[in-house]
Amino acid sequence: SKHPDSGGEDERHRSVSQKRLPAPVERVAAVVKWTAGLGVLLLSVWSFMAVTSGDLRRDRLTGPADAGALLQRMHDTGAIASEARIWTLNLGSSPTWVSYILDTQVGRISNEVDLADVLADDLVMIHRNRRLPEFVVSGNLSEAMREPLAEQGEYLVVNGVALLQ
Repeated sequence: SKHPDSGGEDERHRSVSQKRLPAPVERVAAVVKWTAGLGVLLLSVWSFMAVTSGDLRRDRLTGPADAGALLQRMHDTGAIASEARIWTLNLGSSPTWVSYILDTQVGRISNEVDLADVLADDLVMIHRNRRLPEFVVSGNLSEAMREPLAEQGEYLVVNGVALLQ
């Protein structure tokens, strides 16, 4: 038996994709596709809003940009020698980005062993609004944080001597 829309083809030779679904099934499929597309669009908009506003923006975009600008300014003014070692304390992320900016040695102070490696002439970048680790007990640090070598946004830089007891 020939199907009237088949153009002379036998209906049993038509592929499954060429067969039309019943109208109610097509409507349901269209609604499902539309709903999925709308969901993807809304998720994309929400993700964009989350990244470009609020705490996530500050922690992942503007904060590190401020820290990088601070170090770059210090480097440009000669406050950071080429052989300087820069430590990060309480920044919450790996300091490798510092080495990309300044091509210098970097380290992260995450415990007492790291703290013992800090020299008096080293530089230490600190996030001013985050709690300091309990292993940092130097009274000199509070004074150094009030009068840092440099600061920008929530970041400041002090000499390593401020961490030494």
